[in-house]
Amino acid sequence: NKSLIDFGSGSGILSIVSKLNGAAEVVGAEIDQQAINNAVHNCQLNSIHIPFVNIKKTTITRKFDIIIANMLSRTLIELSNVFKNLANEKLILCGILDKQVSDVIDAYSKWIILDKRKSLNGWNLLEGILKFRKI
Repeated sequence: NKSLIDFGSGSGILSIVSKLNGAAEVVGAEIDQQAINNAVHNCQLNSIHIPFVNIKKTTITRKFDIIIANMLSRTLIELSNVFKNLANEKLILCGILDKQVSDVIDAYSKWIILDKRKSLNGWNLLEGILKFRKI
């Protein structure tokens, strides 16, 4: 029953799984129009509707309870301030190689405490709760 944005939604799989597992509102955000088209198609295959926005054309300004992002660590580091402005409660970052975990954690440390939650074959998932949650 939370709002969620899947930033860098790609095929839309994380958006779809989030919606199917009870997220109240899900939005996908992507820079690649072909990826958006594929994500919309995948939603149709699963009989659900999720809006996907092209962040090259649309600025997202509202906050979400949960942000999920599965991207290269360099891009995750560059997006730290963007996510700070969008995050209301929780941040989940994945697609991070073992050797990049500390750099990503450091980039976010001023506003959120990230912990390594899962690791599989050298790939990691980090999760954090906002330090100073706005009420």
